[in-house]
Amino acid sequence: MAAQDTSQAKSGGYERRRSQRILLRVPVRIYGNAGDQPFYNETHTETVSAHGALVNVEKLMPIDTRLILTNLTTDQEMACKVVFQGQTKEGQNQIAVEFLEPSPKFWRVNFPPPGEKPLKRFGS
Repeated sequence: MAAQDTSQAKSGGYERRRSQRILLRVPVRIYGNAGDQPFYNETHTETVSAHGALVNVEKLMPIDTRLILTNLTTDQEMACKVVFQGQTKEGQNQIAVEFLEPSPKFWRVNFPPPGEKPLKRFGS
């Protein structure tokens, strides 16, 4: 199953989100504790937004797991929580993480301004 945000409404083929996602591969480190099990994973993002990212991981983590995400390009860290877990069609584990506080400058990219019409998703 491809990662998707089921908490956001879809209308007319457009996705409604707090901020637009951008396809961007950024090396990241994820670490924390899932229950009483510590985890550490160096990986990369698939998409990023001002509110978080979609990340490939070795093992899935429960929803609401708190973690620290490090942008390995800038060494900046951000507290996050897991808001989605799933697998790609190819079987790769993915999690969507949401920053505990929005941080549009974390990824060092310019996101479209608020209110900008979202991009239409092809094949929807």
